[in-house]
Amino acid sequence: MKRFLDTWDINNRINLLLLDSFTEEQFRKLLSGHRKADLTKHFVHIYNTRLLWLEQNDPTLANGLEKLNDHGLEKETLKEGLGKTGDAITQLIQKTMREGKVKSFSTPYEFLVFMISHEAQCRNKIVMTSISIMN
Repeated sequence: MKRFLDTWDINNRINLLLLDSFTEEQFRKLLSGHRKADLTKHFVHIYNTRLLWLEQNDPTLANGLEKLNDHGLEKETLKEGLGKTGDAITQLIQKTMREGKVKSFSTPYEFLVFMISHEAQCRNKIVMTSISIMN
């Protein structure tokens, strides 16, 4: 199980490193540009998708977490939310691997693969959006 949890942890750290790669000035520029919500929408989508899976599979893991909106969102709020949902998904992965089931998937491993591939696709969109806005 440790290898699977480590894999998820690496995925979560990549998301946080990507967010940290934008200075506050760049983050503000990306927030207020002509495509204002594009960048934050992808980060918020990662957070809200995690929240959805937590609510569907173990609502107690979603306690204290609320759906985010990309309008006027602070970078630190987003970073904190990704950290908290990342930790909660770790707990969900542990639970589902012990129990051998997760809603909408045949196995917990399929769930983990889905989550990581989905977030990788979102990171790609973030990078492509930032390139187009910064240039």
